[in-house]
Amino acid sequence: MSGFIDFKSADWSVWGMYGSAFLVVVGFGLVIKNTLVQPPTEFPARYLKCSAETCDYAATMTYEECEELAAENYEMMKVNDPDTANMLMEGLRSGPFGGRMMGPSAGGDPEAQTKMLETMIISQWGNPQSRGYPFACPSCQQETVYKAMNCTKCELIFFKGIAQDPRYADRCPDAKCAFSSGEARAKGRNKQAGARRSVKPAFELAGPETAASL
Repeated sequence: MSGFIDFKSADWSVWGMYGSAFLVVVGFGLVIKNTLVQPPTEFPARYLKCSAETCDYAATMTYEECEELAAENYEMMKVNDPDTANMLMEGLRSGPFGGRMMGPSAGGDPEAQTKMLETMIISQWGNPQSRGYPFACPSCQQETVYKAMNCTKCELIFFKGIAQDPRYADRCPDAKCAFSSGEARAKGRNKQAGARRSVKPAFELAGPETAASL
């Protein structure tokens, strides 16, 4: 009957080729979608703490707030410590990116190029993932505010490793808490590994008669 596929006489190798091509196209489409359509990146909060013994300043900031603070501190650095500010600028200018941007083939306005380098310095300084230079403390007015971390259980802000735990540097220094996210993750992994080891294969559970047929 016309209009229907004769499955007995159909060339399945051709249909298999078409099916494989279709799957390849769908696979490439999913790869492109996952590559190009990405959700906006949510930067982690940055925890700051003053290292001065007589100061207890600590703060939690968003990525944007930290960049604004870095911009303010960089402007103060250019006035109060121009040598360090120039060192940062020249170090970035002589690097791979600065060399490409400042090269004879790059062209452009030198002032605009310098402004771009300053923007990069501020971005790196305010990046929650980089150590950066110390910030000026709004409490004691000293440049002693550094990147810190927080306890995910009691929310205490502290410097990494201050609890002097040789295994887990994120150990909370508060003796009443003493929580460590790293330790908790390690215990979770060990628990999962133990559960997998405790599961016996099917042929062991089936008994000798049934196992012989598996």
